[in-house]
Amino acid sequence: MNAIFIVGSGRSGTNLLARLIGSYENIFDPLGGRENNKLLYTLAKSAIYHRNLPARAQRYYDSALKNDVGIFIDQHHPNLFFIDQLYQRYPNAIFIFPNRPLAQVVASMLRHDGVMAWLTYAKKKHYQIGRRLPFPNQFFGLQKYKDLDEFDDYMLCARRVIAHKQYFALKIKEYGNRLRVAHYEKFVSDPQFTLERLFDASELKQAGSFLKKEIPIKSSLTKYLHTLSATQIDELQSIDVVL
Repeated sequence: MNAIFIVGSGRSGTNLLARLIGSYENIFDPLGGRENNKLLYTLAKSAIYHRNLPARAQRYYDSALKNDVGIFIDQHHPNLFFIDQLYQRYPNAIFIFPNRPLAQVVASMLRHDGVMAWLTYAKKKHYQIGRRLPFPNQFFGLQKYKDLDEFDDYMLCARRVIAHKQYFALKIKEYGNRLRVAHYEKFVSDPQFTLERLFDASELKQAGSFLKKEIPIKSSLTKYLHTLSATQIDELQSIDVVL
C-alpha cells in the first residue's frame, strides 16, 4: 500500500475520514485533510462530462507519489469515477468510500453552497445547446434532462448519492479488497477501533502509531433532523443503498 484514495459523494465524510487516517504517523497528506479547490473542480467537471482522469490530476498524483515520505492519502471525492485509471496507474493504492446514511448526506448537501452550486450548474447547462451534460449522467445519478426540473432539490441530492454508492458497489466486484467501505457513524463514534478494522495487520504496521489528532464531532450524526422533514427522512431512509 503506497496510496489511499478517499472517494464518494460530497458531504459524506471524505475530509473527516482523510484527517482521521492522517492521524497515523506514516500517512503523508500534503493538503492536510482538505482538497485543492481547483483540482476538485477539474475532477468534478470531468466526472460530470464522463471524461478521463484530468492531466492536472495525473501530474499532481505522480509528483506526490514520488516523495518517499509515507503512505500518500487523497480526499478528492470525484475520483470515484476514475478508480479504473487510478488503479491502473497506481496498482498498490487502495480506495475507501465513506458510507454515510443518505438522510445525513442529503441534509448536509442542502446546507452547503458549494455542493448545491453543481445543481445550478447542471440546470444552466441544460439549456445550452452544444454544452449540455451527457444523460444518463453518472455524477448526478439522473436519467434525463427533465429530471432536473421535475425533482425537488433534496431528491436530486439523493439520486446523486445513491448513484455514487451503486457505482462503488460495482467496482468492489471488480477490484475486491482494494476497495473498502468505512461506515460514517462508526468512525465518528470510535475512530481508532473502526480504522483498525479497515486495514489489515501489515497495513497497520506500515501506517505506524495512531496519534489521534482529530476528534470527530458527534453532533454531525443528528444535524439532519433539523434540516429535513419527518416525511423526507422516511422517504430517504426507504431508498438508501446498503454497502
